Amino acid sequence: MKITNVRFIYIFAFFYFIYFSTLTYLKWQAHSPSLDYHAYLQMYWNTANGDILMYNRASETQYSLFSAHFSPFLLMIFPAYLIFIHPLTLYFVFGFVISLSFIPLYFFALDKLKSRLSAVLIVLSFYLYFPFSWTHRHGFAEEAFATPFLLFAFYFLHKNRPWLYALFSFLTLSLRINMVIPVFLMGIYSIIKNKSRKQGIFICSLSMFWLFYTLNVIYPKHTVENNSFYVYGFFGDYGKNLREIITNILSDPSKILQTLTSESRLKYVNGLFGSVLFLSFLSPDILFIGVPILLLNMLASYTRLGSLWTYYHASSLPFIWLALIVTLQRLGTLWERLSQKLTIKLNKTFVINILLVVIFVKNYNIIKHSDNGIHYPFSETFNMRTYERNKRDDTADAILTTIPKTNSIATQHSYLEHTAERKWQFPTSNFSGYYPDIVLFDSWASSAEFKIVPDNKLYSKIWEDSFFFLYSRNDLLKIYNIKDFVYSTYKNYNERFEYLALVNPKESSVFYSSLEPQISIDVNDRYHLVQKLEIQKDNPSALEIPVEKENLYGANDLLHIGKERSGNLKAEILEGTDFKANYRVLFSGIYKFEDLTHKTNLIRINLNDLNIEKSKTYWLMLSLDINRKNARELINSYKTFIGIPDRTVKSIKDETADTNVYYSFDSGKKWSSDAYPDKKLVYAIYYGNLVTEEKGVNLENGSIIISGTPWNLKNQLGNLLNYESDYNSVVIIGPVTEIL
Repeated sequence: MKITNVRFIYIFAFFYFIYFSTLTYLKWQAHSPSLDYHAYLQMYWNTANGDILMYNRASETQYSLFSAHFSPFLLMIFPAYLIFIHPLTLYFVFGFVISLSFIPLYFFALDKLKSRLSAVLIVLSFYLYFPFSWTHRHGFAEEAFATPFLLFAFYFLHKNRPWLYALFSFLTLSLRINMVIPVFLMGIYSIIKNKSRKQGIFICSLSMFWLFYTLNVIYPKHTVENNSFYVYGFFGDYGKNLREIITNILSDPSKILQTLTSESRLKYVNGLFGSVLFLSFLSPDILFIGVPILLLNMLASYTRLGSLWTYYHASSLPFIWLALIVTLQRLGTLWERLSQKLTIKLNKTFVINILLVVIFVKNYNIIKHSDNGIHYPFSETFNMRTYERNKRDDTADAILTTIPKTNSIATQHSYLEHTAERKWQFPTSNFSGYYPDIVLFDSWASSAEFKIVPDNKLYSKIWEDSFFFLYSRNDLLKIYNIKDFVYSTYKNYNERFEYLALVNPKESSVFYSSLEPQISIDVNDRYHLVQKLEIQKDNPSALEIPVEKENLYGANDLLHIGKERSGNLKAEILEGTDFKANYRVLFSGIYKFEDLTHKTNLIRINLNDLNIEKSKTYWLMLSLDINRKNARELINSYKTFIGIPDRTVKSIKDETADTNVYYSFDSGKKWSSDAYPDKKLVYAIYYGNLVTEEKGVNLENGSIIISGTPWNLKNQLGNLLNYESDYNSVVIIGPVTEIL
């Protein structure tokens, strides 16, 4: 075959790899997490350090992956991680292999349909096929590799390349135990079709051996005695072992039929087959290979198996599309026969391409106008916020990349991919029965599980800023005068270990009017909110208020801009006893709407030059910016969450007296604070000197976070002795022990 005929598909596969890698990188650096990638990353880091495929599965116990899934394929690609030890290595290997899916699909279509245009339309439609994108764009999973492997296996079977067919069948088996089903059935297909019959018999035998070996050797070896196998949990409603599950499924056909015809299961079928006009059903001799996995997914107790927004259908997709191609070939042949009897002559390739254009347009419209297209940049539902990085991401990385890998850490799911290269990591949502060395909370994380530290007597808060909270176990931390540590105390620490050191500016403190939002208020058109500020000390350094683009239904949903994305936010600080009459403006700033649409961005106001005194009264006012004569900038909506304030500040309901919160909207209509008694806008005020970046600052509030051996810490902290007016003490956190 001439190179000009094949060049397109290689270019397209390379394009998809770049496309996948770019979106994955942007998503990763914006701390928008995938499903289980952090677990795979932890397994690989542990493997590189001698613990083969071990991870702690959000618990205080180390488990082997083989206790859940027998996936030796992960060891086959481990050398890539060993050569390039980086959190993104697995993603790039994943993207490269997935991108190869288009190649066998293209050549099979070219062989069957005898038209390059038809093959191109197949590839483009498959790119737009959302069940395919969800198998790998939602996160890393070994089962998703089944799509390219099975496509290659079937193509080489079609081309009578028996050993390549056997190789890709073996690779598919090495993914997970359920891959036995399509591989075995493909062996049956090869025997029936008399293609590579010897290899087909071998593959069927290998599949049965693989199933027996996994259930009778691998799982018993890695499962706690008297416990049910992990994989049986997917069908827990039917029984605790394979015999019970099969017996209970087959014993009640009416219940099975009811399950398979439920609304959610029919949507599942429609999502898979509706995009190809259900034409795959016309080639059951191909489709039967992929159907059993779909039936198991639909019957599973674990409902995620029957969701199109995961990867569990990855092994069925090849046969849906291979069956489509064979159906189109057969329809073309049928049309050719019928056209001989018709007066209007249409070439069969033209008819096939008309059907493919319809399929392409149907898939394009699904992607363009529905939530199924969120992974495609041209979709109306594509959420750019997922891929945008902001200052808070910089702050998170400064902390997460500095914590030594010998320390155990708990944090929110948003950050687990950035903490996974260590033996022990925990999601904060699972606090129970374990005590990690370090805990990082982000009250605005996209997965905002806001939890209380397990036992405050065991932990101390060592840093907070931008609504981040960093805690350490008390038994691991020591506080020293910087000079004492540099000149003598560092010698008390083990030079073989790395330690975390944190230095905060002198007298640095923070006050939050509220931490956990309670209620929300939607305001359209004109918007004003006035908040009385509580000043605890003279000369505060900074004030922060949160801005959020859209409702995330979590603790981070504080103030957001609606879909119209028009209009600018104006923030003012007023001094005076009455913000309506007797006041002067200390600060006025305009924040452009395009700057307010990032993920969990902040408005930060520098107060250092405002000479704010504790004895005076100050107000924070938020409103829409009026920047055109006789016209007001309109915005779809702002949403502000109001929280419970400090209970020492009592609400005064007397209408002649000042209250905490004032609202006005709808052309000036007042909102009384009586409607929301004892509520306040969430904001933060910082106190203390915020030193300049020239002094080595790497956190926004002037704090310095570093790690290293005692000698390295001594040298780095020694540079701060020239700034004793700004820094005084250092917190040193010791290494993790094997006992949590």
